Amino acid sequence: MDPYARSANGLYYGLWQQGTHQANHYPEHGDTWENGWHDPGKSTVVAWDIFQSEGWGAWPYCARAYR
Repeated sequence: MDPYARSANGLYYGLWQQGTHQANHYPEHGDTWENGWHDPGKSTVVAWDIFQSEGWGAWPYCARAYR
């Protein structure tokens, strides 16, 4: 897994393929999107929080595999 990964369309970043529309979750953890998306620990904590609040809907393409 590559913490600097980007999707082919350039919209999703990092280990958990978070989009910039999810950047507002980073200040809740004391960081900014620019500094945190590539940090494996921070992005994992943020991804978990997003999953807890939004479920698989935050990752619609992945969600298809679980339906």
